[in-house]
Amino acid sequence: MMPLIQPGQSIAPLFRTLVNKGWEMNLSGMLIDSRYVRWRLGANATVLKNRVTKLPVDPYTTNGGLYRVEEGHPVYALWLYQWKGVDPSSGLNYYELGEFYFKPDGTYIDGIADNPDVVTVDGGYYTTAYYSAKRDYSGSPIPKVFGGLSSGLQIGRFALTVNLYYQLGGKGYDSGYASLMYGGLSTHPISNRHVDAAKSWTAENPGGEFALLTTSGRWFGSSTYMENVSARQSTRWLISTNMLEINNATLSYSFPDKWCETIGAENLELFVSADHLCLLNARRGYYSNYSFSNYTANFSVYKPARTVMAGINLTL
Repeated sequence: MMPLIQPGQSIAPLFRTLVNKGWEMNLSGMLIDSRYVRWRLGANATVLKNRVTKLPVDPYTTNGGLYRVEEGHPVYALWLYQWKGVDPSSGLNYYELGEFYFKPDGTYIDGIADNPDVVTVDGGYYTTAYYSAKRDYSGSPIPKVFGGLSSGLQIGRFALTVNLYYQLGGKGYDSGYASLMYGGLSTHPISNRHVDAAKSWTAENPGGEFALLTTSGRWFGSSTYMENVSARQSTRWLISTNMLEINNATLSYSFPDKWCETIGAENLELFVSADHLCLLNARRGYYSNYSFSNYTANFSVYKPARTVMAGINLTL
């Protein structure tokens, strides 16, 4: 196995061999087809499996360590520290033990219970030392299935069309949310925070959902307060990318032919249309429908603006 790269060099993605496998399905049908009412439904689904099948270099990370490229795994495989919870006695995050805490035979190192970075929770050992925590594969942003749903309903001269997008089975790293919770505390303690910061640990609230808020960078062990509580690149900020979005909805009315004849037109239609009307997902403000090429920049993807417009279609 050849070494990864030399200092100052970069690795070319051309070194790796990828395989994309999957299938697509399309279904559509007319549910109602009468003189005054017509209703057609459609659905499609795509299942995609992506794997790195050949990598003539050692496994390496991308996007600042957020993803790891290795044979047998998706090209966008999240590589995160394994966060487990908040220690009610200190307010610090605790993580799954990394290899530092184990002997070659898989048993704990001697004196692990006396290690200042180790805490005991429900009879198990965990660490508050961020960089000594276990790092492991934690899912991929590529959804297991994605596709669309469509509905076209016509009642008399009124017509309503709706198009939806959905995806299921993916995982994402919400660095935007993480930044609003703990980002820049040591350098900019007075700054905007997410409302969930009110759920942080305090001495009066030892059952807080999130670690303590602190501007201190000092810690007595091999970690620091800021490294611990920020929990960056850990499963603390892992989120489901499941989503359902109404991409477009259009309501229209077509005027009778005799009305059109009076103005010398072949067709006259009024319509109201809305794009990105509604989004259902794991967290408000998080948009997981980024393109495949943007998986390494998902933290900077924003939900498209909702637009509503009305107009007249006139055919002379």
